[in-house]
Amino acid sequence: MTIGNKQVITQELHKFVIMAVEWKQLSRQDLDECVSPSKWSNRCGLFADVVEYFVATIAKETESMRKTFAHELDVRYGEGQFQRLDLYLPEHQTADSPVLLCIHGGYWQASSKDDCGVLAWQSIRHGAVSAVVNYTLAPTGTLPQMVNDIERALVFLAKKFPKARGFYICGHSAGGHLGAMMLSVDWSVKYGLPEDFIKGACLMSGVFDVRPLVKSYVNEPLHLTENEADQVSPINSTNLSKAVRLSPHCKIINVYGEHDPPIFKQMSKDYTRKLANGGIDATYEEIPGMDHFELVERLVDPEYSLTKMLLQLMSL
Repeated sequence: MTIGNKQVITQELHKFVIMAVEWKQLSRQDLDECVSPSKWSNRCGLFADVVEYFVATIAKETESMRKTFAHELDVRYGEGQFQRLDLYLPEHQTADSPVLLCIHGGYWQASSKDDCGVLAWQSIRHGAVSAVVNYTLAPTGTLPQMVNDIERALVFLAKKFPKARGFYICGHSAGGHLGAMMLSVDWSVKYGLPEDFIKGACLMSGVFDVRPLVKSYVNEPLHLTENEADQVSPINSTNLSKAVRLSPHCKIINVYGEHDPPIFKQMSKDYTRKLANGGIDATYEEIPGMDHFELVERLVDPEYSLTKMLLQLMSL
């Protein structure tokens, strides 16, 4: 199978790729291509390496952000080596300023808070306290451990900003997966927090079904079985029913780029529909012209449609 702006996909194969149940029939090579966002980018001819360009761009923006906004770096939210976050504070912070937790992507095995501040740029400018979080990446960390890391980060923020008028989540790719898993947490029983603790989530190209990755290159450092992957998938029936029961107050925006992998698009649509069928205020939207990476790169732009969605979610 060939993919990208230099190659052609037949209509039949395109339909085959995006069917959520048919990934099991793909060869290892085809599956690797299906779940590799760079293979689907419309910018492959513009840069030698789309991923390298993305990493360099967002790292530069994060460096610029640290020169622009007041911040506290490497704040510990737990005792683990990687349980740290960076706090960025708005110019006119108040006790009830909303708090945004930003979770980077990288297929749970790459990237860090040090190059993903771009997720928070405009939210800070418009008055939100923003935290960009590290979590324990594979192969050191397991997916359940990463889920726990994000839980602990949110609990830390809730204690640090007890009067915040709302806590929100923004996650990209693997970060979208981890953000979605927070909807299934019983914050009241487990941590003594209000049931409506999380007010909203903007999940960008989230990996809501982990099972297709098990037989791909992505799983090499993760070592997940299909059963384990199912258990940590937000779209799993158990996790989904928990989200519907525990987060009825939470507004969910699932977005993806026009040039994201079709399998990612289908995951977002399926997950959104299932949440909405359960009564959650959940919507999905495709951002025209964007690939998996430019979707995030553009978040520094106040006029970018996704920037506006995120700010509107937080009533900023």
